[in-house]
Amino acid sequence: MPSNAQIIEKVNELVKLCIDNNYWDSNNEEDNKYKVGKSNIRSVASAVQNAECFEEIKLYIEYKKAKGNGWDVRIGDTTFADKVIRHLNELTEDLNEQEKIKVASKYFGYLYWAIYPHNKN
Repeated sequence: MPSNAQIIEKVNELVKLCIDNNYWDSNNEEDNKYKVGKSNIRSVASAVQNAECFEEIKLYIEYKKAKGNGWDVRIGDTTFADKVIRHLNELTEDLNEQEKIKVASKYFGYLYWAIYPHNKN
């Protein structure tokens, strides 16, 4: 099971990638509404709490990506959603279902805290 520090390291990697690619850098409030913000992360965190299996979480993120709302926006050579899924897969390798869900829950909790200063939508 990864430590909290390892999970936070992945979250910080995502946030840095977003900052380096000007993901939240818009003076246009309307444009920032279509980026993943705290409300969007909170909704995923809630879904994670209700998930019965890890694949359900990944499926929900794929759904969010297809729907848009910033999950489909490219940051570097990937999308926001794909980077999150990659992180979750890396962090949960060789864990059982309950441990995977616990890691995903922590990941989204830390992500909520980390993006708050950058996008408050």
